[in-house]
Amino acid sequence: MRMWRAKSAALLLLLAGCGGDAGKADPHTPGSPDSAGEAGTQLAESGVDGASPAGEGPRDSGEADQPAAPTDGSASEVDGPEDGGGDDIISPPDVIQPDAAPADATPGDSNPAECKDPFLRRPALEVDLEKKASVAVKLPPCSQAHYYPAEAKGASVNILWNGSPARVVVQQLDGTIIADRNSTPDETLRINMMATRPGEFRVAVISTEGVDGSLSVNCVDGCSNSYTRHPVVLVHGFSGFENIGPVDYFWKLKDEFGGVYDIFTPQQDAFNSIQERAKQLREQLEGYRKRLGYRKFNLIGHSMGGLDCRALASQLNYATYISSISTYATPHQGTKVADAVLGLIPGETGKDILGTMLNLFGVALGGSREQDAKAALSQLTTKYLRETFNPATPDAPGVKYFSITGKTCAGLGCPHDVIRVLRPTYELLKRLEGDNDGLVSVTSSEWGESLGVHQADHMAEVGHLFGATGPYKHLAWFQNHFFILRSRGH
Repeated sequence: MRMWRAKSAALLLLLAGCGGDAGKADPHTPGSPDSAGEAGTQLAESGVDGASPAGEGPRDSGEADQPAAPTDGSASEVDGPEDGGGDDIISPPDVIQPDAAPADATPGDSNPAECKDPFLRRPALEVDLEKKASVAVKLPPCSQAHYYPAEAKGASVNILWNGSPARVVVQQLDGTIIADRNSTPDETLRINMMATRPGEFRVAVISTEGVDGSLSVNCVDGCSNSYTRHPVVLVHGFSGFENIGPVDYFWKLKDEFGGVYDIFTPQQDAFNSIQERAKQLREQLEGYRKRLGYRKFNLIGHSMGGLDCRALASQLNYATYISSISTYATPHQGTKVADAVLGLIPGETGKDILGTMLNLFGVALGGSREQDAKAALSQLTTKYLRETFNPATPDAPGVKYFSITGKTCAGLGCPHDVIRVLRPTYELLKRLEGDNDGLVSVTSSEWGESLGVHQADHMAEVGHLFGATGPYKHLAWFQNHFFILRSRGH
């Protein structure tokens, strides 16, 4: 296995050498998540039943639900309308201003029924709904509230409104209308739907003359299927890539989980500063958010990618749109490998180490690429991370931080022997910092809530080379981490 992984490194070198920044995402036209299916949730049945207590399930009519198309006639593509919506679309999250007064309403208006269509107004509040949620809703005239349940793809959901007359609109986050119904006095409005995308959808309760009632959202089938509330964004590290030909940086993750979760793999420069890479990441996330309507993201950054995520949240003030940041083998306190390469450690020579690192990713020593790599490495030194980056990058309020570390070994009797190309850096770090994964020490990888130490080297953590990771199963770890995100409300 070790010999095979070593030989495979040469193939990766050839692919990377030919690929450059191949696969770089266009931030202005982000691709759809692999879980792409129909943009609209299938409306099974929507109607008005006789009055029933708040929170009670729908009565059995004895008739089979009949699926219907989204009420706005939108095409069933995950990207949603090409122009991001028309007059029928509730304002996306980036223009929502909680507690904003209707622009055309006068305080104390004696005839609120004459206010313009409140469906186009900014919502008075936004509320995340957990499973089997029932909430009291009381709204003044000419206002609305947005509720955000989250379910797995394929889950069957019942939505009930009990109370005074109200307009209830169910939408995908991209604005596709699933159901648009008006309730009548003393009756229960029922909407049955099946989620065709994982994660959040929007239920808007709209008030013309003021409403007082309760909203219930209950999953009735497929409720235990996997999902995360917010989409997952995988952020590559130093010298990384989204894909080069058939080679994925995060090996086979999208193939394995793209039909279950919304997963994105943006592309940043292989060699650049943390701040510049964070800006590139922000631009691509903005593309996803504005086009598909996501409110927040779960960022998973491997190696230097974790630093990009932290800079994005704190230095670029993007925390509003981030639910969690998970860093895997990220050098939060720097790495002595970078110190050695840049000649900052007396008695240690870094030329051979730099050659090993760059050749691993297909960059020959010499020329501008070597200088680019050295410039990027200057931000991975222990001095820079501890004295400059960390003080300037505090944890952002409202963002949950997780960290995962890797640990490998070398020699006979080692069940997870470090890949041969990382042996020099592993031995260097073992002498200077202790346990490590070949590029980053265990102690440097810890940040926020630690989720443990994995027996894997820096390549095996993301499934390389080509899935040959020895006893370590990277796909199983990512699946488990998605479960953790879901259980924590992310």
